[in-house]
Amino acid sequence: MQTLINVGDVIDNDLGDLVKITGVRFGKYGIHLQGVCDTGSVIWDYLPYELPPSKSYYYRGLSWYNWVERGKITLPNGMELGDVCLTGGRTADFEFCEAEWERTVEQINKELKQALADWRNQ
Repeated sequence: MQTLINVGDVIDNDLGDLVKITGVRFGKYGIHLQGVCDTGSVIWDYLPYELPPSKSYYYRGLSWYNWVERGKITLPNGMELGDVCLTGGRTADFEFCEAEWERTVEQINKELKQALADWRNQ
């Protein structure tokens, strides 16, 4: 069965590395990838379904919500997808990524509700 991303595909990450996909899991909130960079490093990536590709790359010191990295990947067909990563190898844990994304959505919704309330009270 052909899907959006398959084991064996080679993708571009936003650091300019080519990554051969060695594992794909589809979850409730996103796609979890494992791959091997052209440098030989093993990587994990989490692609939330509702996250657009980032126009700028956030890394380490510029945390985006609870995620240390936010960027994009490019599929072999040229499609770009938004991605996020965690520190300490936690991105390797599929269930943790799913739970962390759920917390991220809750935080974003809370901020949006507060911003709307503030706007209405002006």
